[in-house]
Amino acid sequence: MKNCNFKPVIYLMILVLLLLMNVGCQYTEEEYMAKVDESKKYQILAKRQQAIVDDQEQEIQELKRSVTSLNDELTKNQSEKKRSLAQQQTTQERLLDTEAELEKLSAQNRKLGEVIGDYELKITKFEQQEQKLLDESKKSRSQQGDLKRQLENYESEIEVWQERFQEDQQARQDLVLSLRDQLESAKVKVTELSNRVAVRLDERLLFDSGEAYIKASGFKVLRKIGAVLKKIHDKHIQVEGHTDARRIGGALKRRFPTNWELSAARAANVVRYLVDVVKIEPHRISAAGFGPYQPIADNKTPEGRQANRRVEFALLPLRTNSME
Repeated sequence: MKNCNFKPVIYLMILVLLLLMNVGCQYTEEEYMAKVDESKKYQILAKRQQAIVDDQEQEIQELKRSVTSLNDELTKNQSEKKRSLAQQQTTQERLLDTEAELEKLSAQNRKLGEVIGDYELKITKFEQQEQKLLDESKKSRSQQGDLKRQLENYESEIEVWQERFQEDQQARQDLVLSLRDQLESAKVKVTELSNRVAVRLDERLLFDSGEAYIKASGFKVLRKIGAVLKKIHDKHIQVEGHTDARRIGGALKRRFPTNWELSAARAANVVRYLVDVVKIEPHRISAAGFGPYQPIADNKTPEGRQANRRVEFALLPLRTNSME
């Protein structure tokens, strides 16, 4: 309750008292004294009312102080609540971080468990391999004597092969010298390149220009060469036809579209003569046409082209019969 609610009553009582005093001359002494007594009563009543008002104002002040205290307490409690909520939020965040870290550690532990499992498998595998190696080592020691004997046998075989190689080298040199003594002339050359020995003939000894048929004077040359080659039983004879790089033209092109056909035909006719007339075994001789693709001289000059037009008898290692 506020102080302004009692002040109008007090003002009214004072106003009534003043009115009574102003009009007192109109009353008798008894009436005046009665009015005075009544006024005193009102004064007492007013004092009581004022005391009540003062008490109420004091109570109001006490209530205000209580409200202020409560407000302060409320503000304090609200601040404490905010701090508590902030701490709770921080605690929740820390809890989430801790849970995330815990999950991360759990994942790492699972991964480490897998790694440990892999290592255990590897260790088991290594142990098995170690045992296998130990067993193989024992077996190897038992086989060492056999291997040593095999090595000795291999060394003996190598010595034999070395002797054979030296003999083959000597035989090839003897063959080259023999062929040169018997066949070599201005138009017949014996060549040696790596492991290949060959008798090289100028085409003019056997063929006319652009022809694949052996001319009459060529048969005598082939009989002489064939007689020498027939005695060589440890070599395969490959008759090779070679041409220059000039293209075939005119009417000759109908018979030999390219130098491939001309070189192959010449080689084949020579082989047939050596087999049919000289009687060289067919399984020891073959024909090959190389056209212009293995030149021994420059095809830009007449001399070079003449050198490239040739027939070669290559002596090669004997071929193994695939049916054996």
